[in-house]
Amino acid sequence: MTIRSPLPPVTLLLLLLSGCSALPPTTSQAAREQAWQRHQQTLASLEQWQLVGRIALIDESQAWHARIDWQQQQQRYTLRLTGPLSQGSLELRGTPQQVVLRDADGERVATDPAQLLAAEVGWQVPVAALRYWVLGLPDPTQPAQRQLNDSGHLTQLQQARWQIRFSDYQPYAQYTLPTQLHASSADGSVKLIISQWQPGAMPPPASPITPRFRWPTPPSSATTPQSNGSR
Repeated sequence: MTIRSPLPPVTLLLLLLSGCSALPPTTSQAAREQAWQRHQQTLASLEQWQLVGRIALIDESQAWHARIDWQQQQQRYTLRLTGPLSQGSLELRGTPQQVVLRDADGERVATDPAQLLAAEVGWQVPVAALRYWVLGLPDPTQPAQRQLNDSGHLTQLQQARWQIRFSDYQPYAQYTLPTQLHASSADGSVKLIISQWQPGAMPPPASPITPRFRWPTPPSSATTPQSNGSR
């Protein structure tokens, strides 16, 4: 038994073609790479900026949350962490050659900000690489594997021993910048939610340091940095 369609063949063909045209277009890998190159070129002009948000540091046994205020001027940076309910604060000021940690106990100096934080507060924070990750870029000093979205922005990044996921981007002036990222490794993870971006912002004057955080006990294997003040 043959079943005939009540619609003419030409009408059926038009319906099929319109259904195909309704499918969302896909972006080729070459187009993503081209968009990624343009995105990197745009960010290359962003030499000073400020971000404000919340940071969470998590390991197998505990989690710690703080407000983060980060100012970057080319290779110089000031990173300030303020504990919940004004429990205290610390500040990192540094360049690629040296970093100073300042809190209510004085100042400590080291050459590596990650080692300095690990020794003083017991948390693993890849500060040098995070300076690029917060912009949605890989650290140019290390090899990386990456995945891009259709707009040419990073969605996933594997660098050194860290896996980084970027879950949201927003436009700020001529830049498109991340507002959420999650970096994880075998030692723990860093979650960052950025509530405010100010491309081109100048750092404010240094403010007084309030009483020190009640940090967890630093791991015994951490290297003790140099000291410029009494503890």
